[in-house]
Amino acid sequence: MTEPRFLNIITNPFGLSNVGFYAKPTFADIDGDGDKDAFVGNDQGNTLFYRNTGTASNPKFAAPSTNPFGLTDVGYFATPTFADIDGDGDKDAFVGNSQGNTLFYRNTGTASNPKFAAPSTNPFGLTDVGFSAAPTFADIDGDGDLDAFVGNEGGNTLFYRNTGTATNPKFAAPSSNPFGLTDVGFYAAPTFADIDGDGDLDAFVGNRDGNTLFYRNTGTASNPKFAAASSNPFGLNNVGLFAAPTFADINGDGDLDAFVGNSQGNTLFFENVPNTPPIAVNDAFSTNENTTLNGNVRSNDSDPDNNTLTVTQVNGNAANVGTQINLGNGKLTVNGNGSFTFDPTNGTAALTDGYDYLPQGATASTSFNYTISDGNGGTASATATITITGVNDAATIAGTATAAVTEDASTPNLTATGALTVADVDAGQNTFNTTVTSASGNLGSLTITSAGSWNYTVANSAVQFLGAGVTKTETFTVKSVDGTAKDIVITITGVNDTASITGIATGAFTEDTSTPNLTATGALTVNDVDAGENKFNTNVTGTNNLGSLSITDTGSWNYTVANSAVEFLGAGATKTETFTVQSVDGTASLDIVVTITGVNDEENAIATFNAQTGSNNPFNNINFGSYSAPTLADIDGDGDNDLIVGVDDGTLKYYKNTGTATNPVYTAQTVTANPFNGIDVGSYSAPTLADIDGDGDVDAIVGVNDGTLKYYKNTGTATNPVYTAQTVTANPFNSIDVGSLSKLIFANVDGDGDLDLIVGERNGTLKYYKNTGTAINPVYRAISGTANLFSGIDVGYSSAPTFADIDGDGDVDAIVGERNGTLKYYKNDTPPKPFIFVATTGTANPFNGINVGNYSAPTFADIDGDGDVDAIVGVNDGTLKYYKNTGTATNPIYTQQIGTANPFNSINVQDSSTPTLADIDGDGDLDL
Repeated sequence: MTEPRFLNIITNPFGLSNVGFYAKPTFADIDGDGDKDAFVGNDQGNTLFYRNTGTASNPKFAAPSTNPFGLTDVGYFATPTFADIDGDGDKDAFVGNSQGNTLFYRNTGTASNPKFAAPSTNPFGLTDVGFSAAPTFADIDGDGDLDAFVGNEGGNTLFYRNTGTATNPKFAAPSSNPFGLTDVGFYAAPTFADIDGDGDLDAFVGNRDGNTLFYRNTGTASNPKFAAASSNPFGLNNVGLFAAPTFADINGDGDLDAFVGNSQGNTLFFENVPNTPPIAVNDAFSTNENTTLNGNVRSNDSDPDNNTLTVTQVNGNAANVGTQINLGNGKLTVNGNGSFTFDPTNGTAALTDGYDYLPQGATASTSFNYTISDGNGGTASATATITITGVNDAATIAGTATAAVTEDASTPNLTATGALTVADVDAGQNTFNTTVTSASGNLGSLTITSAGSWNYTVANSAVQFLGAGVTKTETFTVKSVDGTAKDIVITITGVNDTASITGIATGAFTEDTSTPNLTATGALTVNDVDAGENKFNTNVTGTNNLGSLSITDTGSWNYTVANSAVEFLGAGATKTETFTVQSVDGTASLDIVVTITGVNDEENAIATFNAQTGSNNPFNNINFGSYSAPTLADIDGDGDNDLIVGVDDGTLKYYKNTGTATNPVYTAQTVTANPFNGIDVGSYSAPTLADIDGDGDVDAIVGVNDGTLKYYKNTGTATNPVYTAQTVTANPFNSIDVGSLSKLIFANVDGDGDLDLIVGERNGTLKYYKNTGTAINPVYRAISGTANLFSGIDVGYSSAPTFADIDGDGDVDAIVGERNGTLKYYKNDTPPKPFIFVATTGTANPFNGINVGNYSAPTFADIDGDGDVDAIVGVNDGTLKYYKNTGTATNPIYTQQIGTANPFNSINVQDSSTPTLADIDGDGDLDL
């Protein structure tokens, strides 16, 4: 359908002129020369004729003549029209007038030489329409004859259907405003033309207001149906008053031009300028797979007539305009103004991810067709092509990315395998790059297939340096073909490799080559492939050794033994000391063996003990009564020994050393000054003091007449003791019964570093209770038979043992008091472990000749602070005998001190004194 476009409005063109008032133009080729001639009616009732002396395409109207060819004055308001109403091949004339009549002038001439007969009024069934008849003719029903339409002053158009023939018309009774025509107000002036070229006739009706109303025929050529009227369409406009339109192809360009008369007597010409269709140019756009494209398809389209262009169809469908549609794998919306949006990420049902499948740099294209319209019937179509470029979509790598291997699990190589997968929307990129990046310091290597199967290998020999449980991680970076990275981490766990030890593992020296100690040194080396384990454990083990050996972690060892400890070796006799050292990882050990060779020693002078009496005896004038049982210890922590004495009534006497370590003075402490005040074990108490619980202060253990042992734990401090009875399971001696009138002593007689219990019995034998627990948690087990170190010793009656290093050889000897008042001496004549006590008699006994009377109860302490031990012996009469060592630590001579020389002078605990010494008050000296 082509719409007219009326431009270039000209008043009275081509030679037309003002006709006075109320111009009513019409056109017909009245002379048959092939061009249109003009006839214009006026208010005076005349019809002016303008002959076209130009051509069909270049009209030129001659000066007008009035009422030519037999036309006449019709009264007022002549409205002419022409039609071959009788089908004889020439134009007949019809002229309406102000009275509402239509006058008919039959052409009795020819098509080229017209001659109009005298007029007849309202022929063929036409009628008076009221006032101002404006007739026109058209075959409105497509039956081959002309029907009549007559407008009137009331604004209506009366329709007269031709029920006759094309040569013998007969008009039926009129109907007003048929087929959708309407009242136009006043002075309807109808005309018909196929203005849109669709093959049916459209209606135009002028009115008094100067407007031309257009009724488009939306029906057919034989069954017209007029749409609602629009005013002055296609560029027509108001002409003032009394518009009288007509149409003719005045310039021979194949379209109808418009002429509209007005009340001023002018005819206005509206040239129908042919509409030039728009030019649509194909478009090319581009975007990437992740970016929405915004563009405009009209940006390169144009219209020669500068009409505004709109998009009317997308892919041949008007409904697609402004509606989102699928395009390729994306979504497209094209708007009427040409703007469009294409979303490549909003996929279709077939491919929901749009164009994400495109690998980086790969392209895909899609296109759509669109149609533009210039609004004047001109359309054009073009294709817009969109190229989409892929970008790299991040891949997701899943699967096994860790593994572990253990040193020595296989040889020659350790291996691990796994598999990864790539999930990548980019087509063809669900694979791996087979190039692997190994982190600095990796020992092994890793390969991967394009499908993701990976294999790790490391030489077992390369990881031998790892110690037990030590780990090393190896990191390898793999990538999918699009560059997405993933680390594969391998953990290597070491095991303990066996070490070896080399170097100097023996030493030798001879007794007496140096004093006070003999030494030997050497160096060993650990060879261990495990990193950081080429060193030694500094703990050394050995049994029954006299000396000690230490080793550094680098292997330097040092052996030391007191020369005095090996004096027992005869000339040429040897003793081997064996110590075991280990590598730090414990996989290698080696014995270091030191050989000690003895020499011939001069026989030591036999110690002589001399009774000290009077002032030489610090215990002079002390009388405990009968059955005194003394012991010495630094009870008050003042560095000198104090005296504690058990007596036959079961209580404990405490004599504080108020002198010095070298010049003791023993002063009885009573009531609250005596930490043992209130302790009464029954009868015949025999105390000893030792750090039983390893807490750094001395505890009290008291033997009782009934053979049991009472335990008083020091719950105070070393300088301020408080003794609290421990019973039942809190007493480690619970259930031990050593017989009546037992005398007990604590000493480390088995060399294991804790205190054992030795008990002198009434029958003269010694019981041995080995500490099988620890120094801080003792457990005492009776040892009998030959396992008892004192098996076979029997002093007769009322044995009272004590231990001291009498001969200065580094081990403890046993001294046992007995009922007859003498002291038995059992020399420890072997290395420190195991102990063997051998009875020594005659002049070899340094206590030979000492007799205190009855029931001797010895104890030893460095009473005078001169570095050797002195002897204090409790006596049945309750006094204490003091025998000062006037010899040396290795060659003692015991001389009795009496009077003021005896710090225990004037002490008398009544009878059966059994002394012991300790620093009871923590003042640094021993109390009694």
